[in-house]
Amino acid sequence: MASGNERTGVKDYAVDPEQAARLWELSARRTGVNAFADQP
Repeated sequence: MASGNERTGVKDYAVDPEQAARLWELSARRTGVNAFADQP
């Protein structure tokens, strides 16, 4: 039975498109790999 103390779902920042874009950009810069770069 749920007591109300359980954590469910995700935090707001986990589904924020702007935060996701920032994370992808940072990851691409730090790793040198951009999965979304235009292909030649």
